[in-house]
Amino acid sequence: MRWTNKTTRSSVILIGIAVIILVIYYLYFRIPGTEIPFTTLSRGSFLRNSRTAGVTPELIIIQDINDVSRIENSKEFTLPSYVIPEEKNQVFSSLRAVDYNQFLALFVFQGSKSHSGYDVIVDDVYLSENNVNVHATFHTPDKWYNVFFGEQVESPMSEDPYQLITIRSDLLRGKTVTFNLIVREDVIYKQEIKIN
Repeated sequence: MRWTNKTTRSSVILIGIAVIILVIYYLYFRIPGTEIPFTTLSRGSFLRNSRTAGVTPELIIIQDINDVSRIENSKEFTLPSYVIPEEKNQVFSSLRAVDYNQFLALFVFQGSKSHSGYDVIVDDVYLSENNVNVHATFHTPDKWYNVFFGEQVESPMSEDPYQLITIRSDLLRGKTVTFNLIVREDVIYKQEIKIN
């Protein structure tokens, strides 16, 4: 092909560069899938026994009332005698009220912490093929915490920050789904489960 003028050649080069930029943008910043709306049932810091709870982040998927009973009676959720069980009772009461024909419940745990000032916030949930990606922000105490509140104090009652959410299950029923807990674009916890 013979170019007849500089303008045509420059236009083709610019269009080619634009196409390359769009392809790179799509591959790097592609849309994460279909957003799944969620409802927060509870957020807090004291729900699991810090002596038996994990120190690493965790995602617990609850599909039915049997899961609720199994989890509530597990050693991990047996609180020490010095903890007032009101928060646990409220959370599990909320879990028993969920319609598991339409919803799944998800516990997002940051893991046991020996200081205060930690928090979990679920930002969004997306379905991408057979992956449910739970994007969360894990807040940790920063230097400003020490300025306003003094040094962080270790206590015999460790915090275990969590957020409990529900999501609709109709898009997931009958599939084997991988649940990914994502913090700062890194998958920090992964679990594959068959959704009944």
